[in-house]
Amino acid sequence: MSEKGSALDTASIPAIKATEEKIQLALDAAWRRSNAYDIQASSLKKRYVRIRIFVILASFFTTLFAVFEAMTMNDSLSLVWRFTLVTLPLLSAVILTFAARFEAGNAWVGFRLASETIKRNVYMLRVKQSYTEITLKDLNQLRKVME
Repeated sequence: MSEKGSALDTASIPAIKATEEKIQLALDAAWRRSNAYDIQASSLKKRYVRIRIFVILASFFTTLFAVFEAMTMNDSLSLVWRFTLVTLPLLSAVILTFAARFEAGNAWVGFRLASETIKRNVYMLRVKQSYTEITLKDLNQLRKVME
């Protein structure tokens, strides 16, 4: 027997129509997963931006204070002013170290991509539902995207 004859020809097997209940359950699960990814992406992005803003502001004020001190060249600057000139660069370094070690960085982009991929597949399934019957194979493809 040839290799073609020994293997099952999947094109000749008729597609099994999915029930409306299975379709609705799959779509509900997909939307829940997409929304969860969307919420996570938004949360991580806000945190990412917030830390970057702290770093930028601390660096800006450090530079501003250092330039001001260099311009005045006055030994009568207060102790608080000098303490600020020392602590601001340290604060910047601590925030940068925290961000490098513990922050997810651009992980929010992955969550956003996953959410949009699921949405795309849900819309494709809805369009297919308008023109033809949705099969169990279609629902399995949506399940694979959600994993």
